[in-house]
Amino acid sequence: HIRRAETMFIATGYRPKGGSGSSNNSKHNNSESVYGNDVSHRGGPVGFIKVTTDGKRILMPDYSENNMYMSIGNLVKDPRMGLTIPLYVSGGMIQLTGRTIIHWDANETDLGGRYQLHDFPGAIRWLEFTIDDVNELPSGSLPIRWDNGNRTQMQLQLYDKIEETGDVTSVYFAPVVDESPLLPAYHAGHHLTLSLHVDTNNGS
Repeated sequence: HIRRAETMFIATGYRPKGGSGSSNNSKHNNSESVYGNDVSHRGGPVGFIKVTTDGKRILMPDYSENNMYMSIGNLVKDPRMGLTIPLYVSGGMIQLTGRTIIHWDANETDLGGRYQLHDFPGAIRWLEFTIDDVNELPSGSLPIRWDNGNRTQMQLQLYDKIEETGDVTSVYFAPVVDESPLLPAYHAGHHLTLSLHVDTNNGS
């Protein structure tokens, strides 16, 4: 399940100096009397999460798009991390806790000496998560389902584009007349996955 996942969520936090967590980078330690927690999403193509052959460690890329999140900063102070992987087809879920090593440099290898940064195309760094505990929720635990299966895609056409502000533009799509069925009625929580073919040659 983990090797086939396209989505995961990681939970991190930090405590002031003297707390129960040890630091991944002692030079960042100070005497702050504050603490914090963060949960953030990670996504990628199938296979972007790697599991070692012994099943004890999980290796994951940190892409540049994740730079705004606080997770890496938290892990510098406290290597403890929680990892949740939803199984959208069955409604199950895998929850793991453990400790994480941040691999900053391209020539660093994992504890098994097999993986380096180049094994995670597009990543600016990567994380090595050693599992302490696993909790697997059975099928049907999550109300959310997603299965793209082999269903035929609905063809949509762009019929309007409105510049709301200098950096926000709304685009409006509708089914192709006489070619695609109507979109189903919207209910809270519904969403669409769009596959776009963009012509980059004309500057659009």
